[in-house]
Amino acid sequence: MERQLAEFIGAPAGEVTSLFAGLNHLAFIFDLRWRGRDAWPLARARLAEERELPFDHQSLKERFPEMRPLPQKSASKAADNPFSWSLFEAYGAYPAVNDRHVSEFFPERFPQGHYYGKRLGVDAFSFEGTIAEGDRIYADMRAQALGKQPLDERIFERAPGEHEKLLEILHSVEYDERRIFSAILPNQGAIPNLPYDSILELPAVATATGLRALHIPDFPDPLAAIITRKIAAIRLTVEAALTGNRKLLVEALLADGAVTDPEIARQMGEELLAAHRDYLPDFFPSSDAV
Repeated sequence: MERQLAEFIGAPAGEVTSLFAGLNHLAFIFDLRWRGRDAWPLARARLAEERELPFDHQSLKERFPEMRPLPQKSASKAADNPFSWSLFEAYGAYPAVNDRHVSEFFPERFPQGHYYGKRLGVDAFSFEGTIAEGDRIYADMRAQALGKQPLDERIFERAPGEHEKLLEILHSVEYDERRIFSAILPNQGAIPNLPYDSILELPAVATATGLRALHIPDFPDPLAAIITRKIAAIRLTVEAALTGNRKLLVEALLADGAVTDPEIARQMGEELLAAHRDYLPDFFPSSDAV
């Protein structure tokens, strides 16, 4: 996402840095810099430019003399992720996963799945289309692994885009390079305004002693409120599963936000329990066991 934001503001990716934190698939980039300078004004200007709104071009040019006009055919456009940019305008931070994932955490914003003239899971981020694409990628990878088709040469390149960094992390740990990666780790006070025992996605240093979370004392409180609310819903869900408490399950479904009617939540909960009965025995007393 850092690379995508760099493209959006017209800066070389290697000169852009960021800070982020949150949950897996609900992390926010709250600090973006180009050569050490706050780059959010550039993002706001590009957003205004795309929407054909006025902005102070001269002031930006003074702060960023190397600023170039945004290419007309830039692959990164705000219109491709309208919800993410609306969150940026409200909170001054950008979701690190774009609309496809961040929309999952705000179901109350999209009643019946309505999403900017489309329908989530249908013609916006289609379930079937996503699964089909995943199956296609897997089939290609399997065919390459079995020698049935040539290896994709891009696997030997530092290609842009989403990819795992296991080898880089292992190298940094083995040689104590202390490089920074995104990691899923216990908070344990790294972000003071989030629950101490929560599991977060945050920047971490890969050292010879393992991954160590960076301390982030200035994570914005409004973002912390969003994350804490989701953590509370997760905790309700776990507590309901461990205790077999059906009433608590209903509360967990309501806290998630996708369902607002308690009776619908109850019915939905019963259907979910029936489908996963073998894995949730505490909801079914032994006398009711099949």
